[in-house]
Parts: sequence; structure tokens; C-alpha cells
Amino acid sequence: MSSSKHIVGIDIAKHKCDAYFLREQRHQLITAKEYHDFAQSLAETRPDLVVMEATGGYERTLAGHLAAALNGRTPQGLNA
Repeated sequence: MSSSKHIVGIDIAKHKCDAYFLREQRHQLITAKEYHDFAQSLAETRPDLVVMEATGGYERTLAGHLAAALNGRTPQGLNA
């Protein structure tokens, strides 16, 4: 399934996350040390929507980096 919108879904774990880019249909594994650089590079692509799961607090660090890089736009959180 492809999409014309730039949507990024992020699966969070304790020390890493797995980002899936719907339009490109690709995965990217990001370690916690790479969160800042990932957020900056993601901001350059101007996503329409960023969705991540709420995982008992593990998402907070990455969400903070994303909010700063996306000029205060926070990712949408989901509980599965």
C-alpha cells in the first residue's frame, strides 16, 4: 500500500525504535543515541503525520526530539 501523504509510524522500545515510512515503504532502525539526528532529518522531509506508540514512557525522549525539530508539532501517540 502506497500513499501520497508522508506518514511515518514509529515502534518504540527501551533503547531503540523502528520507523516505517509509508510512502517509501521502508524501515529505519534508530538507536537512542541517534534520536536527535533522526528527528532533524525527519523535520527536513516535512512529514504530514508522525505516529508513535505510547510505551510507558520510553517514547518521551524521542517525542521531545521530534517536537523540537518539528517546531512544536508533537507526534500522535497510540496505545495498541
